[in-house]
Amino acid sequence: MNTSTITLDPPHPVLSPSAAPERPDYHRIARTQANYRWWRPLVTAVVAVAAYLAMMLLLFAAAAVAVLIDPRLRMAELDLPAVPLLDIIGSRQQ
Repeated sequence: MNTSTITLDPPHPVLSPSAAPERPDYHRIARTQANYRWWRPLVTAVVAVAAYLAMMLLLFAAAAVAVLIDPRLRMAELDLPAVPLLDIIGSRQQ
């Protein structure tokens, strides 16, 4: 009969608490990732600002086209509740 022996050696070396690497501070945890690049937040900010400006330009162009197509949409001809308030503000500045 074959008797098999069981070894109780761990499959990897056990680190003692003194040999364990120190954990980084909380604000440095993202920098421990292999794909961290310092310039990515800057590129994200630039892309966000560019997207915001592009959307505002598209909205302004759509409003300009709507006013050109239908002249009744001009601010001077609209009966808005804010228009008298704008007249009051304008008269105080003069």
